[in-house]
Amino acid sequence: MLLLAMQSLTSLISGVSINVLVGDRSDLPAAEGLRGRAARTVNNSVEGMVMFAPLVVIAHLAGISNDLTVMGATIYFWSRVAYVPCYMFGIPWIRSLVFGVGLAGLIMIIVALFGAAQPPTIPGMAPTGKVPGSINVNVPGKTPGKSSLAIPATTQTEGSN
Repeated sequence: MLLLAMQSLTSLISGVSINVLVGDRSDLPAAEGLRGRAARTVNNSVEGMVMFAPLVVIAHLAGISNDLTVMGATIYFWSRVAYVPCYMFGIPWIRSLVFGVGLAGLIMIIVALFGAAQPPTIPGMAPTGKVPGSINVNVPGKTPGKSSLAIPATTQTEGSN
């Protein structure tokens, strides 16, 4: 919304009449200079949301909210805030750097989404290969832990067979 207001303001500053702006805009002059950059800034921000919004929605629906998702979303948000003036006023190298920082924020969210599929580990403990919620039975004559069978643990209540 703020970007659209900025675009309209720059259109007014660049000499486009208010009647043209509130009309159907079919006879707008070519977007050049600051007005052109403002229009491209809006388009670029929409394209950026196409990358960001699905990742955040997927993380939310999957119930994944950890330090990595929060930090990634925060970095992306503030990089976009910094990116708008860089794009609008044509600051080339800083603009590319800020874009890269925002991309790193998106990658952090992606890593968090794929990292959530990993089984949880307890710091300081090596994985044992045991299945949670099961009883591990050693097979006679075999090395314990190497060829054990995982039998699901069940609890029987009275009256069940």
